Amino acid sequence: MTAATALAPLVRVHIAGSEAWALVLKTWLLSYAQSAFARQMRGGIYHRHHHALAERLLSRGTLRVVSPSDCESQYCAWALTEPGILHYAFTKPEYRRNGFAGMLIADLPPGFAYTHVTREGLRLVRPPAQYNPYLALE
Repeated sequence: MTAATALAPLVRVHIAGSEAWALVLKTWLLSYAQSAFARQMRGGIYHRHHHALAERLLSRGTLRVVSPSDCESQYCAWALTEPGILHYAFTKPEYRRNGFAGMLIADLPPGFAYTHVTREGLRLVRPPAQYNPYLALE
């Protein structure tokens, strides 16, 4: 039995709206700031421009979250997707290794595209998934 299977009755995957954006933006920008991509930038370049990009993606994508079954306003993990595209996924550190990110992207087709690369994220995506950062700029 996997961790996700064991925890499935205790959590719920659902769509979140703009009420979750503040948490998503904070966790996205702070976690991606540690990526090789962002560490190459000086000053506020990354935060200023990536904040705007993340907001645009949130406005057009679907934000799926994992919450405890009895508290939908608490988020253990989230993923921002569009059809066939994963933009970003984040799991709070205390909930990692429970299969939540996999639950959030389970509906993506084989060979889906992803627009951001992190060390943790590379454990989640497997071929035939394709890295294509330009999809985030469309």
